[in-house]
Amino acid sequence: MSNREIIAVEADESGTPDFYVMRQAEVNPRVKDKRKISILWRTELNHLLERNDLPKYKEKSKLFVQEKLLEKVLREILVKRFSKDSHEDARQGA
Repeated sequence: MSNREIIAVEADESGTPDFYVMRQAEVNPRVKDKRKISILWRTELNHLLERNDLPKYKEKSKLFVQEKLLEKVLREILVKRFSKDSHEDARQGA
């Protein structure tokens, strides 16, 4: 769902960097939402719950929270938020 492309750079005849799109991004049909959400920490799941205006489910298991997110949040929104949050965390060194 993200707009990530593979961009390559080569030097042209004058030695100036020449950037070009090597390959457009594609959706991976083998991605399983249940598997993808299972790798998140509980704090990351809580963040997704909060951003989607869902209850915190403090007394419930991590598996219960994962299933609720998959059930209550549209896949497109969940994937978009998951990707955005993951990239923000990586930039911040979390």
